[in-house]
Amino acid sequence: MKTCLLVAACAIVSACAVPAMVPTEVPAQCLPLTAWTSSQQDAMRKEYDALPKDAVLRAVFMDWVGMRDADRACMSAGGK
Repeated sequence: MKTCLLVAACAIVSACAVPAMVPTEVPAQCLPLTAWTSSQQDAMRKEYDALPKDAVLRAVFMDWVGMRDADRACMSAGGK
């Protein structure tokens, strides 16, 4: 739970400090991805499942999943 809260807090705080990003047609560079262990992923899933169904953190997490998937596609395309 602490990990999810920390990720969400960082996302929320940084969103206030940085102007909104506007997508470009060609990414200049892909972001490095953090490698999470299986046990960390299991803990994240349990903590996510424990959130209330209407928790804002659920939306934040799903947004992060989308960004992660887009970054993986960027790396696959050679955008490192």
